[in-house]
Parts: sequence; C-alpha cells; structure tokens
Amino acid sequence: MYLFEKCCRKLRNAPLFKGLDPIWEAVTPLYERLLRRMYPEGLKRVINKTDVIYVPFELRHWTDTFEPEIWGQMMSRVHSGDTVADVGAFLGFYSFAFARRAGPGGRVVAFEPDPSSYGRLIAGEKFYKKAARLQFIRSAVGDFNGAVDFQARNISISSVAAAGDKGQSIKAGCTTLDSFFGEERLDVIKIDVEGYEGKVLAGARKILNRAQGFPRAIFIEVHPYAWSGFDTSGDSLLAILREAGYRVVDPAGAKVDAVTAYGEIIALKGA
Repeated sequence: MYLFEKCCRKLRNAPLFKGLDPIWEAVTPLYERLLRRMYPEGLKRVINKTDVIYVPFELRHWTDTFEPEIWGQMMSRVHSGDTVADVGAFLGFYSFAFARRAGPGGRVVAFEPDPSSYGRLIAGEKFYKKAARLQFIRSAVGDFNGAVDFQARNISISSVAAAGDKGQSIKAGCTTLDSFFGEERLDVIKIDVEGYEGKVLAGARKILNRAQGFPRAIFIEVHPYAWSGFDTSGDSLLAILREAGYRVVDPAGAKVDAVTAYGEIIALKGA
C-alpha cells in the first residue's frame, strides 16, 4: 500500500477519530480525487507482506491481507521458470503474484469466464511487464471441450450453472487442461471454481498421470455444498488425485482422508 493511502487509513481508524463518520463522509470525495490523481495507474498492495500486486481504483477497499492461511504455501511452490494454471482467476491476485514468482522464463495461464473479471485481468497486465508471460483465457475449465451455462455474477462466486439451476446465465466456452496444455509441462495448478473442481480434475487426468512433466502441487478450494449439482463427491475427487499418485493434505499438512467441508486441500507429488 502506498504511504499516503496507508497513513490516511491509519488516521481514519485511530481511536481519537472514532464517531466522526459525518466528517469522514464529507472528506471522502476529496480523498478519492487525490488518490486518483496521485496513483492513476492503480493502487499497490503487498499481499500478506510478501507479494506486490496492483488493484484498480474501484477496488481500493481491498487490504494487504488476502487468504493468509494458504497464500504463503501456494507462493512457495512456484519457482522461476514454472508454468502455472490459475483456474478461476477472478481478479488475478494469484495470477499476477504467480507471474512475478515464475519470472521472465515462466508462463502463467489464467482461466476466467466471467466477462467483468476477465476485463480486469486484461487491464491489470500492464503492471507486470518483467514477470512471467501471462496468458488470459476467457473460458471455463472442465471435463469436456465445448460450451457451458455460466452464472456471471461479476463477483468471486461466479460459477458454472449447476444441473437444474434456473438462474440467469450466459454461454461460456469450456476447455480441459489436457487439451489446452497437451504435452506441455505444467508445474502448479490452482483451482477455485465454486463446486466445479471435480470436473476440472477429471479433464486433467492425462496431465496428472504423466510419468514426467506433471504438476508437483495442486491447490484446490473445495465446495462440497455445491457438488450435488455437478455429480461430484469427496470420494470421487480424492480418487482422481490418489490414482495419479498424489498425496492430499490440508493447509496444516495433515493427511486428508475425506472432504466434507468448505476449505483448501493441497495435492502433492514428486520431490
């Protein structure tokens, strides 16, 4: 976070100024104009004190803390020169941090079917010219190539429409990791797809079962409450990973024998 913005935030939250909401509401328009003038390209965030990213002005309320329980582990698994797939990239917080970690010799492919989020990904690329090669794919990822009904909510819970869901949706392209990457090496995968994670893994069986060039780490945000609409279960998801030789742990490093609650799991293979 830039110094001016950080100082203003501290001042706003200081005990001395508690209860002065009318004053803050009056000066907020001036503050926002100053921010736009001082930082027209975007606002810097040092996520969890480790990785610099930039956010558009309309997201200025985002702080420097973001998913600390998993961020460090994920970033530590990305090495210089790696190829990384960010499946469900949303606003690109992970994608852009991956790109800096992978460096100029690396490649980060960010899959995001939501039109609004995809637009923000494209707009944010200008800050990362010295990072890995960034590739943005406006597509869902699943177990087939074609099109899916997608509920574009313009927020982090946008998702492929579940079976029987009558909510408003758009048509979005869908690809598999197997078909997209072919024989290319893929080092790390991050998956956050609001219940569609079983389909993503099913469409990556060839990559996961390779003798070499397989992902050494897969980070999956699991959404068991949504699985009934996608014919997925904890057993079916873990079976794909175990059959490919992965050991599955939680963020604390404990072995995962069943997936029954929302959270993060990590699949690891190789050194």
